[in-house]
Amino acid sequence: MILFCDQVGVRSDQLAGRTWGRKGQTPTLARTGNRFGISAMSAISPRGEMHSTVLRDKFNAEVFIAFLDRLLGRFEEKIHLVVDGRSAHRAKKVRDWIAERPDRIELHFPPVYAPHTATPTSW
Repeated sequence: MILFCDQVGVRSDQLAGRTWGRKGQTPTLARTGNRFGISAMSAISPRGEMHSTVLRDKFNAEVFIAFLDRLLGRFEEKIHLVVDGRSAHRAKKVRDWIAERPDRIELHFPPVYAPHTATPTSW
């Protein structure tokens, strides 16, 4: 099974206090000052099957291992998981966890910089 995995984080204050207004008329926005953040992680197959989770805690090696453990419970065949070079993906805890399950899961890291894969015409 081939899966592609990534994470995203969203904060409530990323664009706080910014909006559109008529030229010369600065809009005023009321803000509470309360902020929150949330993250999500998902793995998708080439067939479009998605496995995801929402995270309230900071993304780290332990959270990633918990996600991997859930993925293993969904598949009987070996998982080939394509991930980016984020430090949590390369952490020693993750490497050790993966090493204990070589017949069940393998991580694949694409090149950090691959200019031949994206050209202005493909955007």
